[in-house]
Amino acid sequence: MKNIIAGTLWRRWELAVIIVGAIVSIQSPLLSQNRRWQVKLSDGSVIKKVDLDQLRNDTLFVLSDSGSRAIPVDSIVELRLVKDATFWKGAKIGWWVGAIAGAIDGAIYGTGPSLNINSDLDFLNNPWVYRSIEALARGVYFGIIGALVGGIIGAVLSRDAVYNFSEEPLPGKLTMITKIMSEK
Repeated sequence: MKNIIAGTLWRRWELAVIIVGAIVSIQSPLLSQNRRWQVKLSDGSVIKKVDLDQLRNDTLFVLSDSGSRAIPVDSIVELRLVKDATFWKGAKIGWWVGAIAGAIDGAIYGTGPSLNINSDLDFLNNPWVYRSIEALARGVYFGIIGALVGGIIGAVLSRDAVYNFSEEPLPGKLTMITKIMSEK
């Protein structure tokens, strides 16, 4: 009996590790799809929702919904990579991963009916019906856990990357922007 309980607990940990791994591997590319930049200038203005296009001499060209814009690099104080990932987007992915994993776990490892139910509810004594109900229950349970884990992971992955240029001379800014653009 002790080995059965230990095996069941170990299987739960394996399932939890698989769920978290699946959430992270699925979320990373999905959450990073919608990334835009903000450019803060020395006069305090902020240019939002732009893509870094190219760096020519000491001018950074950015693309926005309204077209292309040239920004003198010397006037840039900060570049911020804004990621659109949110708690709820991660929770949605986590819900589906957890629900599917839980349903599979319930369907494969379900215990079957443990009580003989009388008269009108005899269909519950059918192992297939019972396993289906157990798969549904485990799917909901692990879906809720997956949503919580996915939401937390989504919030962590959505942190903005901030590059501060306020103390950098022009050659340092050019070097940093060149490096940033080579990584995209």
